[in-house]
Amino acid sequence: FPGERNSMVGQKARGQISAYAAITMSLMFRGHLFTVVVVGGYARLVRWDRRGSIVTNRFKYTEGPGALILFEFYLRFAQLTRTQRGLD
Repeated sequence: FPGERNSMVGQKARGQISAYAAITMSLMFRGHLFTVVVVGGYARLVRWDRRGSIVTNRFKYTEGPGALILFEFYLRFAQLTRTQRGLD
């Protein structure tokens, strides 16, 4: 993820998150996948596809404008069709 510390712990965590996304996409036959990564009081939205991922900047999801970002994501996601959600 851009802007993150490049520590060994961070690299392992990013590798694990990537592996979970790859497994989910292979088992569920998805064209793409959306995930919310929460670490402490911060979150990121990630859109995965077969080529890689698009990652938002981290935001504080518990208060202020960050809480609205997460709310709006779920609100919009709920209105997507199955295909737009990534299901084949």
